[in-house]
Amino acid sequence: MWLVFIVIGFALAGFVIMDMVSASQQGGVAGATTIGKVNGTKLDYRDFSTAESSLYSGSEDPFAAKQAVWDYMVDKAIIDKEAESNGLNVPPEELKNLLFGANPAPIIRTMYTDPATGQLNRQALLEVRQAIEGGQLLNPTFESRWAEVEKQVKVSKLGEKLNQMVSKGLYSPTWLVEYREGINNSTVDFNYVKIPFDYIKDEVEISDSEIMSHIKGKETRYKNDKETRTIQYVAIDVIPTAEDSLLRRAEMEDLVEDFRVAENDSLFATNNEGFYSPYYNSTEDLPETVKGVVPGMQIGDVYGPYIDNNNYFAVKLTDKKIVPDSVQARHILRSTDVTTGGVPVEVARAFVDSLKQLIETGKASFDSLAIRDSQDPGSSFNGGDLGTFGQGTMVQPFNDVCFHGSKKGGLYIVSTQFGVHLIEVQDIIFNDYDYDYQLAFVRSPIIPSDDTQNKIQGDVLDVLMAQRTLNDLITYAESNPQYNLVKAGPFTETDYNITGLGGDQTSREIIKWLFDKSTKKGNVSPELYSYSDPVNYFDSKYVIVALDEIIPAGVPTASTLRNLVENEIIRNKKGELITNQISSTDLQSIATAFNSQVDSLDEIRFSANVVPGLGSEPKVLAKAFQLQEGETSEPIVGNNGVYVVHLRAKTDAGSPANVPLARSAMNSAARTQVSFKLMESLRKDASIEDSRSKFF
Repeated sequence: MWLVFIVIGFALAGFVIMDMVSASQQGGVAGATTIGKVNGTKLDYRDFSTAESSLYSGSEDPFAAKQAVWDYMVDKAIIDKEAESNGLNVPPEELKNLLFGANPAPIIRTMYTDPATGQLNRQALLEVRQAIEGGQLLNPTFESRWAEVEKQVKVSKLGEKLNQMVSKGLYSPTWLVEYREGINNSTVDFNYVKIPFDYIKDEVEISDSEIMSHIKGKETRYKNDKETRTIQYVAIDVIPTAEDSLLRRAEMEDLVEDFRVAENDSLFATNNEGFYSPYYNSTEDLPETVKGVVPGMQIGDVYGPYIDNNNYFAVKLTDKKIVPDSVQARHILRSTDVTTGGVPVEVARAFVDSLKQLIETGKASFDSLAIRDSQDPGSSFNGGDLGTFGQGTMVQPFNDVCFHGSKKGGLYIVSTQFGVHLIEVQDIIFNDYDYDYQLAFVRSPIIPSDDTQNKIQGDVLDVLMAQRTLNDLITYAESNPQYNLVKAGPFTETDYNITGLGGDQTSREIIKWLFDKSTKKGNVSPELYSYSDPVNYFDSKYVIVALDEIIPAGVPTASTLRNLVENEIIRNKKGELITNQISSTDLQSIATAFNSQVDSLDEIRFSANVVPGLGSEPKVLAKAFQLQEGETSEPIVGNNGVYVVHLRAKTDAGSPANVPLARSAMNSAARTQVSFKLMESLRKDASIEDSRSKFF
């Protein structure tokens, strides 16, 4: 027993020591939840999680949501510090106005805009305000969300104040205005010869030393702030077999019989991956696959199954009638939105009915009543005129009144989400008197069966188990074309999106494996990764991944830089070869020698980014403005070839006629950049430690 007690004692001591060491390494409990630091300010994962669940719950792209929360927390830490240093704040009354005032903050508008009307739902916002001011207990989840909203509104306003402070400090001095306006508005006329780089047919070899020499003096342009890694991967698509297609067809044939006798066509279509439209389509507007079939069907008939875009469909004719192609109408609207001055539906309907009686008895005209009483600001000033519109332009109740059973000159009352309308149908337009068709569709996607998915998964797994290094995978792919290797990256430790594969949990797991301490260059991941079809939810591809390259922080190696600068170096070397072959200053002689031609350009401004016929060639344009009239340039190595320029004429714009106006334009152009340049600069200068990869 004494031996047992000693062993247990050592074990307990070991756990205690391990916890102490772990806590000390992470800064204790607080360190264990630190997801990052900005200029020494700790960002807590609990705050991150609260913000994410409060503001992005149910997001279609969870990793994009996580990135948005991270960006927000980083910006908040930066803005809070800058605002404090500059004496900026958002007082309670200002915050209250941003939340509930006449012009609420953008995030409030986004949250409380009615998707059906596109209008701010002030009633819902009013209820929130009353509950908060009345001290009523709200849903705990809502309270947490609202607290995060207030933080975002406050940070956004502080950022706006910082932008305004900086932008108002920008000023363009007179000498700069005069110089810039003068050079930008001066023009040149010149002739030129272009020798394209492909004049040199020979391959140009680039050494590693040439690459490093090329970036000398501009290393910061290519410097990596963080270590990055690249991958090579094989993605095998999971494609349904002929047997899978026959199975889906058999399922659809059974469904067609139920569809034929279904009483609620719209509900049946929706429940069976299909769709239903209440509107009527002309023959020309029908899908190509059924355009020749539907006109011969009777109401209640079902056609199918048929294949369209890798799906089996069946279509049911639910109704057919002759419908106008368009209608001309005007209306008077009485709003039922009580939060913006509207009245209850019953009151609005009674008022509209009284207007209808005035018109019918001739005591008032429609347009005068629309100008006086309509609450639609878009049409009331014009007598309620809506012009001519086709089916589906208006909301459905309004549409149905106008297109089904209306008469020219008829007056109709209808309620919609906007309020109660009095409609006058002024004209009903038929391009033809052919039938239009109302349809319902059901769908069965042609997807791989479980057996097909399992077989392909097994085949790819066999390949994975046999190829344990990148070199093995490359050798295998060379003799098996279906295993095509794709390069992707570079990635940082917190990335989640892989080109060609997308951004989801699987991509995130791949990148986490890339940066695992045990993963070495040339390793193939032991896991077979699967991606799911986002619509039909089956394994749509299986992926084998290998770590291709580890690129340390700092200036990359020549092999890494090669893809970035190789083309530029090749252009320079070919440009030098072409330049050495030019021995004349006569443009026509040069053009003849290089099988080219002399081109001319007139009234070209220095500020032109792209010149017709020349393209984007800033070096050529700069040289043209440096020349004196009648002077010919030395060869210029541009973006698309080697150029020789002869200046024919130069027109100096001189000083601007209205310096204050020009200064105002320059100030405005500079100030518009502050909103994104300021935060970009502050982020660049900030000391940011990113520990997200420890948490997700």
